[in-house]
Amino acid sequence: MTFYPPPSQDPSDPQAQQQQPYGQPQGQPYGQQPYPPQPQGQAYGQQPYGSMPPPPYNPYPAPQSGNGLAVAALVCGLVGLLIFNIILGPLAIVFGAIGRGRANRGASGGGMALAGIILGVVDVALFIILLAVITNRGFVY
Repeated sequence: MTFYPPPSQDPSDPQAQQQQPYGQPQGQPYGQQPYPPQPQGQAYGQQPYGSMPPPPYNPYPAPQSGNGLAVAALVCGLVGLLIFNIILGPLAIVFGAIGRGRANRGASGGGMALAGIILGVVDVALFIILLAVITNRGFVY
């Protein structure tokens, strides 16, 4: 293997000042690519151009919060048809009225609240009818 001496390093030679030995670019050893310069005037934390764009605007509104009292009114009204109608009927009416008020202010579940109120009234009416039947004729098996 033969080694060749580097080209002339004479400072008066303009050719020698411009070219590095063995074709290396000046200041970058071993063929490394230089880092791209940082753009001037960018604030700290900003992404340089060429980065990911921000997510697009979502034209659909966020889902509204649920109305737990409307659900409670509906459940109390349905269960009150089967058992404890004197307790669950008035609860269904109260929960339905509060849930209906929340639905008027923008929450969801207005229909469930109304169904709870109607079922609560049916529960109370069913209790009154059953009470009248039992007291007039007695309960016969």
